Amino acid sequence: MQQSRIGDGADISILRNNLGKRNSTVDVSFHGELVKLKIPQGNIADLINAVYVFAVLNNFGINFIKFNALSSFYRPLPRRFDRSRIGYKENLTFELIDDAYNSSPISIQSLLESIEIREVQEKILILGDMLELGMDSVKLHQSILENQLLNQFSKIILIGEIFSQCEKSDAMQSFLNVDQFIGSINDYISDGCLLVLKASHGINLYKLRNFFDKEAISVQKNIDWFVEDEAYNLYSKQNTI
Repeated sequence: MQQSRIGDGADISILRNNLGKRNSTVDVSFHGELVKLKIPQGNIADLINAVYVFAVLNNFGINFIKFNALSSFYRPLPRRFDRSRIGYKENLTFELIDDAYNSSPISIQSLLESIEIREVQEKILILGDMLELGMDSVKLHQSILENQLLNQFSKIILIGEIFSQCEKSDAMQSFLNVDQFIGSINDYISDGCLLVLKASHGINLYKLRNFFDKEAISVQKNIDWFVEDEAYNLYSKQNTI
């Protein structure tokens, strides 16, 4: 990413984000010194937030070495790139990323870039309306649907009245609300898929999360597990002589 400064007159600049599946880093120029901050399982938004947190903690004597040691305990807040392993049915396990606490064009871009590094057999996106965007709301929603990073998803489900007004590709299905969609969920998920939720809070995608909590055989939250690793291990075992 391009160099960016944090705050007016602050002597701290983000030089580069380095996204990784398990660990991510951000290179920062801090008072003329190059430091590398680390967080586990991060997305781009988490990395940028880590820079703000480091800048504050540094005033209390926490240098980047101590910060990186503390960051190993990092866990996302609920519904902010919140990862779960869902055993939905017998022989149907998938990974859920719930990033539907809020939504904006910038946060969707961050999410799409963060998901792009994942090598999963199938990625599915459930994308709800972005609320409170004013007069240009439909135009901004349409621009999201034209983002080339959406090509990484085999299925895209749109939830909300604003997205329903937009032009859509053949890979996109539209529902006016989450209640209308929940009854069709079995038609969209598959074993080994990565299912991603993104919407403003008012779209109520938490109902889908609650549905899985209630109906799934097992739900494991905030764990160091990635669905493509399990799929690879199963494939390796099946092809081992």
